[in-house]
Amino acid sequence: WFGWWYAGAGMDGKGTGDLSHLAPYAHAHVRGARVDKPENIEQVRDLTRWLLAEMGRRTDVLASLPPAEVPDNKITSELIDAHPELDLAPIVCGIDETQSFYSYGFRNNKEHKAIREEIRDGSIELMRMGPAVGIWFLLATQQVRDSTIPVEAQMNAVYRFCLKVENYEPNDKVLGTGAYKSGIDATMFWFEEKGIGWFKGEGAKPFIARTVVGLDAPASR
Repeated sequence: WFGWWYAGAGMDGKGTGDLSHLAPYAHAHVRGARVDKPENIEQVRDLTRWLLAEMGRRTDVLASLPPAEVPDNKITSELIDAHPELDLAPIVCGIDETQSFYSYGFRNNKEHKAIREEIRDGSIELMRMGPAVGIWFLLATQQVRDSTIPVEAQMNAVYRFCLKVENYEPNDKVLGTGAYKSGIDATMFWFEEKGIGWFKGEGAKPFIARTVVGLDAPASR
Protein backbone atom coordinates (compact mmCIF):
# COMPACT_ATOMS: atom_id res chain seq x y z
CA TRP A 1 0.00 0.00 0.00
CA PHE A 2 2.79 2.43 0.67
CA GLY A 3 3.38 2.53 -3.08
CA TRP A 4 0.18 4.58 -3.35
CA TRP A 5 1.11 6.98 -0.56
CA TYR A 6 -1.44 9.79 -0.44
CA ALA A 7 -0.54 11.63 2.74
CA GLY A 8 1.20 11.09 6.03
CA ALA A 9 1.67 12.91 9.31
CA GLY A 10 4.44 12.68 11.85
CA MET A 11 3.64 14.05 15.29
CA ASP A 12 6.63 14.16 17.61
CA GLY A 13 5.22 14.52 21.10
CA LYS A 14 8.61 14.69 22.75
CA GLY A 15 9.57 17.64 20.58
CA THR A 16 13.25 16.73 20.24
CA GLY A 17 13.14 16.24 16.48
CA ASP A 18 13.02 12.44 16.35
CA LEU A 19 10.53 12.62 13.48
CA SER A 20 11.94 15.71 11.78
CA HIS A 21 13.24 13.66 8.87
CA LEU A 22 9.58 13.10 7.87
CA ALA A 23 9.00 16.81 7.33
CA PRO A 24 10.12 16.98 3.66
CA TYR A 25 7.49 14.48 2.50
CA ALA A 26 4.79 14.36 5.18
CA HIS A 27 1.48 16.13 4.78
CA ALA A 28 1.98 17.46 8.30
CA HIS A 29 4.81 17.48 10.82
CA VAL A 30 4.33 18.62 14.42
CA ARG A 31 7.26 19.00 16.79
CA GLY A 32 6.15 19.00 20.40
CA ALA A 33 2.95 19.98 22.18
CA ARG A 34 4.01 22.85 24.44
CA VAL A 35 1.58 25.30 25.97
CA ASP A 36 3.96 28.15 25.10
CA LYS A 37 3.64 27.21 21.40
CA PRO A 38 -0.13 26.86 20.92
CA GLU A 39 0.30 26.82 17.14
CA ASN A 40 1.59 23.23 17.44
CA ILE A 41 -1.49 21.84 19.15
CA GLU A 42 -3.69 23.85 16.78
CA GLN A 43 -2.00 22.04 13.91
CA VAL A 44 -2.93 18.74 15.57
CA ARG A 45 -6.54 19.90 15.93
CA ASP A 46 -6.65 20.96 12.28
CA LEU A 47 -5.23 17.62 11.22
CA THR A 48 -7.80 15.75 13.32
CA ARG A 49 -10.63 17.73 11.74
CA TRP A 50 -9.26 17.20 8.24
CA LEU A 51 -8.93 13.44 8.79
CA LEU A 52 -12.51 13.21 10.05
CA ALA A 53 -13.74 15.11 7.00
CA GLU A 54 -11.64 12.93 4.71
CA MET A 55 -13.00 9.80 6.36
CA GLY A 56 -16.51 11.04 5.65
CA ARG A 57 -15.63 11.81 2.02
CA ARG A 58 -14.18 8.34 1.50
CA THR A 59 -17.23 6.73 3.08
CA ASP A 60 -19.44 8.62 0.62
CA VAL A 61 -17.21 7.54 -2.28
CA LEU A 62 -17.56 3.89 -1.28
CA ALA A 63 -21.33 4.28 -1.06
CA SER A 64 -21.46 5.75 -4.57
CA LEU A 65 -19.61 2.88 -6.27
CA PRO A 66 -21.23 -0.25 -7.71
CA PRO A 67 -21.33 -3.18 -5.23
CA ALA A 68 -19.19 -5.26 -7.57
CA GLU A 69 -16.28 -2.84 -7.09
CA VAL A 70 -16.59 -2.72 -3.30
CA PRO A 71 -17.94 -6.13 -2.24
CA ASP A 72 -16.62 -5.67 1.32
CA ASN A 73 -17.20 -1.91 1.48
CA LYS A 74 -13.50 -1.31 2.00
CA ILE A 75 -10.75 0.47 0.12
CA THR A 76 -8.38 -2.03 -1.49
CA SER A 77 -5.27 -1.79 -3.63
CA GLU A 78 -7.36 -2.87 -6.62
CA LEU A 79 -9.85 -0.06 -6.04
CA ILE A 80 -7.05 2.51 -5.76
CA ASP A 81 -5.60 1.31 -9.06
CA ALA A 82 -8.97 1.33 -10.79
CA HIS A 83 -9.89 4.87 -9.68
CA PRO A 84 -6.79 7.05 -9.18
CA GLU A 85 -8.97 10.12 -9.70
CA LEU A 86 -10.76 9.42 -6.39
CA ASP A 87 -7.66 9.98 -4.21
CA LEU A 88 -8.19 6.91 -2.05
CA ALA A 89 -4.59 5.98 -1.34
CA PRO A 90 -3.60 5.35 2.31
CA ILE A 91 -3.15 8.05 4.90
CA VAL A 92 -0.82 7.17 7.77
CA CYS A 93 -0.59 9.23 10.95
CA GLY A 94 2.33 8.39 13.24
CA ILE A 95 2.28 9.77 16.78
CA ASP A 96 5.28 9.39 19.08
CA GLU A 97 5.04 10.08 22.83
CA THR A 98 1.27 10.14 22.57
CA GLN A 99 0.74 11.46 26.10
CA SER A 100 1.96 14.89 24.97
CA PHE A 101 -1.22 15.26 22.92
CA TYR A 102 -3.80 13.23 24.84
CA SER A 103 -2.74 14.85 28.14
CA TYR A 104 -1.97 18.27 26.68
CA GLY A 105 -1.84 21.35 28.86
CA PHE A 106 -2.99 22.01 32.40
CA ARG A 107 -5.64 19.82 33.99
CA ASN A 108 -7.85 22.66 35.29
CA ASN A 109 -7.58 24.85 32.20
CA LYS A 110 -10.94 24.70 30.36
CA GLU A 111 -9.44 25.57 26.98
CA HIS A 112 -6.79 22.87 27.32
CA LYS A 113 -9.47 20.37 28.38
CA ALA A 114 -11.52 21.16 25.27
CA ILE A 115 -8.43 20.61 23.10
CA ARG A 116 -7.65 17.28 24.77
CA GLU A 117 -11.22 16.06 24.38
CA GLU A 118 -11.43 17.04 20.72
CA ILE A 119 -8.18 15.29 19.83
CA ARG A 120 -9.05 12.27 21.94
CA ASP A 121 -12.60 11.81 20.62
CA GLY A 122 -11.59 12.50 17.04
CA SER A 123 -8.68 10.08 17.01
CA ILE A 124 -10.76 7.34 18.67
CA GLU A 125 -13.36 7.68 15.92
CA LEU A 126 -10.64 7.59 13.28
CA MET A 127 -9.03 4.50 14.80
CA ARG A 128 -12.40 2.78 15.00
CA MET A 129 -13.61 3.56 11.47
CA GLY A 130 -10.54 4.72 9.56
CA PRO A 131 -8.86 1.44 8.51
CA ALA A 132 -11.79 0.46 6.29
CA VAL A 133 -11.23 3.63 4.26
CA GLY A 134 -7.44 3.58 4.35
CA ILE A 135 -6.69 5.85 7.33
CA TRP A 136 -4.20 4.36 9.80
CA PHE A 137 -2.80 5.51 13.13
CA LEU A 138 0.57 4.38 14.49
CA LEU A 139 0.80 5.17 18.21
CA ALA A 140 3.98 4.93 20.27
CA THR A 141 4.44 5.42 24.02
CA GLN A 142 6.62 4.03 26.78
CA GLN A 143 3.74 3.45 29.20
CA VAL A 144 0.32 2.27 28.03
CA ARG A 145 -2.46 3.77 30.15
CA ASP A 146 -5.59 5.81 29.52
CA SER A 147 -3.72 9.12 29.61
CA THR A 148 -1.25 7.99 26.94
CA ILE A 149 -3.51 5.90 24.70
CA PRO A 150 -7.23 6.12 25.55
CA VAL A 151 -8.81 2.80 26.53
CA GLU A 152 -11.22 3.01 23.59
CA ALA A 153 -8.24 3.37 21.25
CA GLN A 154 -6.44 0.45 22.90
CA MET A 155 -9.46 -1.73 22.18
CA ASN A 156 -9.20 -0.88 18.48
CA ALA A 157 -5.45 -1.47 18.18
CA VAL A 158 -5.36 -4.67 16.13
CA TYR A 159 -1.61 -4.56 15.45
CA ARG A 160 0.72 -4.35 18.46
CA PHE A 161 4.50 -4.19 18.76
CA CYS A 162 6.36 -4.38 22.07
CA LEU A 163 10.05 -3.59 22.48
CA LYS A 164 12.06 -4.38 25.62
CA VAL A 165 10.05 -3.94 28.85
CA GLU A 166 10.99 -4.63 32.46
CA ASN A 167 8.14 -6.83 33.72
CA TYR A 168 4.92 -8.59 32.82
CA GLU A 169 2.58 -5.66 33.45
CA PRO A 170 3.68 -3.40 30.56
CA ASN A 171 4.20 -6.54 28.48
CA ASP A 172 0.53 -7.52 28.84
CA LYS A 173 -0.64 -3.92 28.46
CA VAL A 174 0.75 -3.93 24.92
CA LEU A 175 0.44 -7.57 23.87
CA GLY A 176 -2.75 -8.49 25.70
CA THR A 177 -3.71 -10.04 29.03
CA GLY A 178 -2.04 -13.39 29.53
CA ALA A 179 0.62 -12.83 26.87
CA TYR A 180 3.50 -13.09 29.36
CA LYS A 181 2.27 -16.39 30.83
CA SER A 182 1.85 -17.83 27.35
CA GLY A 183 5.48 -17.06 26.47
CA ILE A 184 4.95 -13.83 24.52
CA ASP A 185 7.58 -12.18 26.66
CA ALA A 186 9.24 -8.86 25.76
CA THR A 187 11.25 -8.88 29.02
CA MET A 188 13.51 -11.46 27.38
CA PHE A 189 15.28 -8.92 25.18
CA TRP A 190 18.58 -7.33 26.18
CA PHE A 191 19.16 -3.59 26.16
CA GLU A 192 21.56 -4.00 23.24
CA GLU A 193 18.88 -5.64 21.11
CA LYS A 194 17.43 -2.35 19.94
CA GLY A 195 14.58 -2.48 17.48
CA ILE A 196 13.69 -6.09 18.27
CA GLY A 197 10.29 -6.89 19.73
CA TRP A 198 7.16 -9.01 19.68
CA PHE A 199 4.63 -8.31 16.93
CA LYS A 200 1.03 -9.34 17.35
CA GLY A 201 -1.41 -9.03 14.47
CA GLU A 202 -5.14 -9.56 14.33
CA GLY A 203 -5.81 -13.30 14.51
CA ALA A 204 -2.20 -14.18 13.73
CA LYS A 205 0.34 -16.00 15.89
CA PRO A 206 2.69 -13.44 17.55
CA PHE A 207 6.29 -13.50 16.38
CA ILE A 208 9.59 -11.77 17.09
CA ALA A 209 10.37 -9.07 14.53
CA ARG A 210 12.92 -6.36 13.93
CA THR A 211 12.19 -2.81 12.84
CA VAL A 212 14.08 -1.00 10.10
CA VAL A 213 17.82 -1.11 10.75
CA GLY A 214 20.26 1.60 9.75
CA LEU A 215 17.66 4.17 8.70
CA ASP A 216 18.70 6.94 11.10
CA ALA A 217 17.89 10.61 10.54
CA PRO A 218 20.85 11.37 8.17
CA ALA A 219 20.11 8.28 6.08
CA SER A 220 16.41 9.16 5.96
CA ARG A 221 17.19 12.64 4.69
